[in-house]
Amino acid sequence: MAAATESGAALLERLRPEIERALSSAPTFGYLGFRVHFNDGQPVRIEYEGQVSRFIRDRPPGRGAT
Repeated sequence: MAAATESGAALLERLRPEIERALSSAPTFGYLGFRVHFNDGQPVRIEYEGQVSRFIRDRPPGRGAT
């Protein structure tokens, strides 16, 4: 029989330390994402991904230039 899953609120509370750790080093521009892996309805692993981006100030004329 599969284990009962946690409620959404309980799951977020359990993951709060990991999420706060990830957000403590969030990029100034870009994104930060995370993925939670489950086994028998319980979180067993969390993955982070992030991307830092910046605008190019002096673009050459051509595609995308205004």
